[in-house]
Amino acid sequence: VLGGQPEVVLVPEDPEASSDNQVIKRANKKLRKEMKKLALHLSMGEMKTRAYRDGDLFIRRIPRDPEIGGYDYRFVDPEDVVDENGNELAGVVTDPHDVVSVREYHLSRQTYNAAGVAEGYVTYAVVPVEDMVHVKIDCDSTEKRGRTRLLTALDPTQKHRDLLINEVVLRQSQSA
Repeated sequence: VLGGQPEVVLVPEDPEASSDNQVIKRANKKLRKEMKKLALHLSMGEMKTRAYRDGDLFIRRIPRDPEIGGYDYRFVDPEDVVDENGNELAGVVTDPHDVVSVREYHLSRQTYNAAGVAEGYVTYAVVPVEDMVHVKIDCDSTEKRGRTRLLTALDPTQKHRDLLINEVVLRQSQSA
């Protein structure tokens, strides 16, 4: 749930495992420390905004220079998670028999000619599943992509706009 003061924590896969597990506690302490360091690039507020606005949140882990070591974490625009044909569902590559088992993510960008006309997409990265965090909202677990929260506001907003247009036309007709 992304409300209030959300926090990223690890939980045991086995629901029967004790919540007093010292390994999990130490891992969560280390994770909190790492999240504090990453706050410049990965704030919880921005994570919530991106998830609600786009329906999908993609965070990519990128290895640093071997001399420095470690990883950098960056947001990925959901518009970039497409295949070379621009198909957003094909950007999330899954097992053909199990949509929940993601294999990899294709990142592509739209290309334009000199006149500014869109020509197609060029794949700039194929990211293994272990290097991508994908959060999706307002959808079933069997769907590849999430849905934006703004879709629910779109229909009432359009109806309100149409109502205002009708009122203006009606008032103009009456005054004529």
